[in-house]
Amino acid sequence: MPSPLTACSLHDAYKPSEALRIARRLEFHHTPTHGIWLNMAETELSVLSNQCLKGRIDDEKTLRCQIGDLEAGRNETGATIDWPF
Repeated sequence: MPSPLTACSLHDAYKPSEALRIARRLEFHHTPTHGIWLNMAETELSVLSNQCLKGRIDDEKTLRCQIGDLEAGRNETGATIDWPF
């Protein structure tokens, strides 16, 4: 069940029945709001966005292939994030 805060926010934007339908489809993952892992995750998402998601992707199969190719290439070359701290 969604948190009350989220349900309230959805109820502000949608009719109650639609807000409940949307809220039931959401899955929340509470993560720390600070830490080095977040910067690393953002760096990897930036690489993904710049190398795979620039143009239109017609279907899920093509998207999965492109992401898989990028992942395999980064793993093969041993790509790392040079974090100076």
